Amino acid sequence: LFTRLGAQDLPFSEVAAARFLVGALVAVLLARMRGTSLRVTDRPNTWRRSIFGTCSALGHFYATSSSRIPLGDAVTLGATAPIFVALLSRRFLGERVGRRVGLAVLIAFAGVLALIRPTLSGAADVALIALTGAFFYGLAMIWLRKIGPSESGEAIVLHFSSVACATMLLISIPVW
Repeated sequence: LFTRLGAQDLPFSEVAAARFLVGALVAVLLARMRGTSLRVTDRPNTWRRSIFGTCSALGHFYATSSSRIPLGDAVTLGATAPIFVALLSRRFLGERVGRRVGLAVLIAFAGVLALIRPTLSGAADVALIALTGAFFYGLAMIWLRKIGPSESGEAIVLHFSSVACATMLLISIPVW
């Protein structure tokens, strides 16, 4: 809701940059209060998680800021991320994903379609961007699992928020 409201006066990338700046500041503050390290040890997986999370944020903030698609549709499409986690768990985590999970995924997508009853006339591109953002969110969650408990939550949030904030600021330069 606040993204949609903020996007009435600002480009989505500026709204997103502000959100991630606050996220980074909160991570630093919490780490200082708890005495937690902000050092990342699993750099490759942390970078993957941050890149996938940033791609997800691009899709999410673009779709939720667009007036071309109902806000509920954008949010519902973004909430399909757990479906992608189920689909990708076998490939990236080596988890067993049987036919029941496949059937559940099909039913879940059908449920999403039934729930939002997409008209998408003139907004199919925005819906696809929202769905792509959900796909990347699924990848970000998978890589978060790969990182596991070896990193502090504050370090992961700071890394992701910093990467996302810098990306959104770069995107904002032409429209600042």
